[in-house]
Parts: sequence; C-alpha cells; structure tokens
Amino acid sequence: DAVVTRNMARFVLTGATGYVGSHLLSALLAGGHTVLSFTRREHPLFRGRPDFHEEPLDDARLTSSQERTIVRFAPDAVLHLAAIANITACEEREGEAEALHVGLTAQL
Repeated sequence: DAVVTRNMARFVLTGATGYVGSHLLSALLAGGHTVLSFTRREHPLFRGRPDFHEEPLDDARLTSSQERTIVRFAPDAVLHLAAIANITACEEREGEAEALHVGLTAQL
C-alpha cells in the first residue's frame, strides 16, 4: 500500500465572501490548507478556526501592517478574487475599481 502524503499549503485569499471566493475558501479549508483572507465583510462561518485568519480590507488597499502580516504568513500562493464584477458599477466607481483591480493586484 502506498502512503499518500498531502502537502498542505498556505493561501492568501481576497474576495472570500463573494460567490467564487466563498466556495474556494470552503474547498481550501476542507483540503486541510491554511487561509489568510482579506475581505470587506467578515466571514462568520469560519471564525475561530485555527486554519483561517481574517483581515479587514477597508479601501482596496493593504496597510503596512497587513503587508507585514502577509510576509510573516509566508503564503505558497495568492488568490486575488476581490472585484467589482458589475461593468456598470465599475464605470460608475472608476477610481475604486482601479484601486481594487489594479492597485491591490500590484500590492499583493
């Protein structure tokens, strides 16, 4: 019998309260991985789990403290799913959309 070794990974995830992000978060945690999440809303379903860490994302920009948290967390991958998905909303909130889609991507 072969022994199956699972390599658990550490992920930084943005957009964990959105449709795709919430499903991905569930799958990552079910797979035994550790997740550091940046969201605008709390994700109460996983609060208190030792493999789930949550940081607020207030204005589509990480604070210097949050940047240091990511460095200390030492992720294996960054999954940036936070987005304004509605095209009209992107056009109406152009500055916020650019900060989230371009600025935060560059920061991560």
